[in-house]
Amino acid sequence: MNLLSQLRSRLRRDSDFRSESIVGLRGWRVVLVECKPLLCSLTLPFFWMGHEAAKFRELEPDDIFQCDNRGFHAVKTIDDAVKVFKSYRCSMMGEVWLWGRVDEYEYGYMAEFAYPKTLWPAGTMDPLVVMELEEYYGISADWKSEFGEGSRVS
Repeated sequence: MNLLSQLRSRLRRDSDFRSESIVGLRGWRVVLVECKPLLCSLTLPFFWMGHEAAKFRELEPDDIFQCDNRGFHAVKTIDDAVKVFKSYRCSMMGEVWLWGRVDEYEYGYMAEFAYPKTLWPAGTMDPLVVMELEEYYGISADWKSEFGEGSRVS
């Protein structure tokens, strides 16, 4: 059973639950937590954990991070991913699996559950940090020219 199948099998299925995944594109910040690099949301203090599906949680009325957030955002095209990369000064872009309740919009998606599929580091990202992220999340990284050429460690 692959990683995505394992993650989905742990979750309860609602009647409107989308069991097949959609692949979208999104950006992250890479943050060191106790000397370990983690993917973090661009707009909220949310850390993506390895081998654990990210699940959207409703904001409480008194939550200090109030915003109109209804799930995990992802765009559809590489051109829109480049716009996100430049607008938010992302340290990491990549593909993300989306499932559960997924709303589709003209330029992207908003999903109840998500997990990184492939990482595309910014060209300035330390290759050793990229290798740690690959190991922690159980996925691969690939340097893409759209986000700056990086160096590869063999």
